[in-house]
Amino acid sequence: MKYHIVVDTNQLFNNKGPLDQPFNTDVPSLLKFLDDHKVTNVEICIPQLVIQERIQHKLEEAEEKLKLANGSIERLKELGHKIKSIKKKNYRAILQKNAEDFIKKNGVRKLPLPTTSKKELVERALVKMRPFADEDVGFKDTLIYLSIVGDAMKSGAADQYIFCTDDDGFNGEVARDFESQTGKKLHIVPSFTKVREKLDELLPLNLHLEKRNNRIKEIIGNKIGSIMVFLNQSQLPDRHAINPGWVASALENNMWLSGSLQGTTAGNFSDDIVGFDFANMSLSSIDDKGNDKYVILANVDTVIRYKNKTQPDMYSVGIDTVGYDPFVYGSYYRPDKRAFTVQMTVDMTSAEVSIGYATTPFL
Repeated sequence: MKYHIVVDTNQLFNNKGPLDQPFNTDVPSLLKFLDDHKVTNVEICIPQLVIQERIQHKLEEAEEKLKLANGSIERLKELGHKIKSIKKKNYRAILQKNAEDFIKKNGVRKLPLPTTSKKELVERALVKMRPFADEDVGFKDTLIYLSIVGDAMKSGAADQYIFCTDDDGFNGEVARDFESQTGKKLHIVPSFTKVREKLDELLPLNLHLEKRNNRIKEIIGNKIGSIMVFLNQSQLPDRHAINPGWVASALENNMWLSGSLQGTTAGNFSDDIVGFDFANMSLSSIDDKGNDKYVILANVDTVIRYKNKTQPDMYSVGIDTVGYDPFVYGSYYRPDKRAFTVQMTVDMTSAEVSIGYATTPFL
């Protein structure tokens, strides 16, 4: 029996790593976990569409950074600086090569795009078959899912699949459809942490990871107050460091703003944001450092608290970006939510938690 771990796009975001790397370090970390426990009947797979998505995401990020850098250069020229604009390189080629190098180095198997007919895709969309949803979204998710189905049709009879995704479109209905089509099990888990727990259960490794992880969650849960104090002290906009003209320009160009600028517009929007309230938290990775100490990356969802509920030229929507609404002249929308990635160290012996840093996730 072989276990095939398939990784979705949302698990590979490279939020803090180099700009030229499409993938984060979770795959190498999982491979080390497998090697440490001498697991040989598990492989990691990435669908071709996921690879293309990650390359496209990083390409867009690189081009946006280039645009911002050249914009800053042009402004500095106004002060007499003689600075040449930065010329664009073939970023796509760089990212494609690095993606291929990553796959080869880590022994990842690529799942090809499915050979599904347009007719079948249309039929699945019409009947809202998951991962198609009621809002007529899910085309890419369906192609990724059918890539896994196609692979399972050719794998060993007793093989099982673990799909690592936090996309709500993949649920029990998808797992049942998978089993009816392939005769194989599909376990859907939301994070690499849960992948380890599932392997611990299926192989079994007898590491009791679920019990350990629940204890870690309990310890962190008792420190929510401290975490929120940290976020409110470190992540509120620095109003004195903001150039209103730059922010207005950024908004007009539909830029994504970082946590330090969150909630800012030319209309003194930053003065209206007063804090963040806790909404939800999930653990994305748990790194065992020995001696009962663990380094944790947690996704913390918050609700943004405003001094004033409404302003004449702004309105709130249930998203976590700031931008310009092209359908309402002179209007800007402000977010209701903000997600943070928080790194912390948990000491299981003393039940103490120390917070390292917090960032705003990016694609």
